[in-house]
Amino acid sequence: MKKILLAGLAVFTLTACKKDEEKKPSIIGVWKLDKELLVSGVDDIVLDTYTFDECEKKTTNEFKSNGQYVVTQYDWNQDHSDCEFDGTETMPYSYDESTKKITIDGQVGEVITLTENKLVMQAELGDENGDGVADYDRFI
Repeated sequence: MKKILLAGLAVFTLTACKKDEEKKPSIIGVWKLDKELLVSGVDDIVLDTYTFDECEKKTTNEFKSNGQYVVTQYDWNQDHSDCEFDGTETMPYSYDESTKKITIDGQVGEVITLTENKLVMQAELGDENGDGVADYDRFI
């Protein structure tokens, strides 16, 4: 009886470990942005923060398994009285999991954080603060 119990426990343990390995976070899915940060390329200090409003937060960013990135945009109408669908744009993307580099429609960026619930990406900008070093646009 002990052998059967130990064998059962061993199988359960191996299965549990395998499932944990399979749950590796994926970029595939629908993501929404909360903030955009301007970050210093010298010391990673946040130089400026833009927090998306409730209408802009309806915008979705979807990474599909077929290599397509789809942005479904929402924005305020002209008199800022109604949040409206503003269109969908589809473009190619690729993601190298080992280097954390992401390329969207030819523009290269980096994935800083990727969990099941959080995606943080950044792309290099020009020298926004005049210190001679390129700064970053970070999306959370």
